[in-house]
Amino acid sequence: MARLIAAGHTNRSAAEALVVSPHTVNTHLASIFRKLSVRSRVHLARIVLAEDDAGTAVDD
Repeated sequence: MARLIAAGHTNRSAAEALVVSPHTVNTHLASIFRKLSVRSRVHLARIVLAEDDAGTAVDD
């Protein structure tokens, strides 16, 4: 899920891609933000890109 959001998906489009409700995406995204101490989608995207470059996984 973090990768979809970092790629520019809205909550609604991420929900459609994952076949879940937008509310579910919102809930999980809030959890991801809290666990990573992230306050914006841009910051999340930077973390995801850095993790991808390092070859480590970000919890989706």
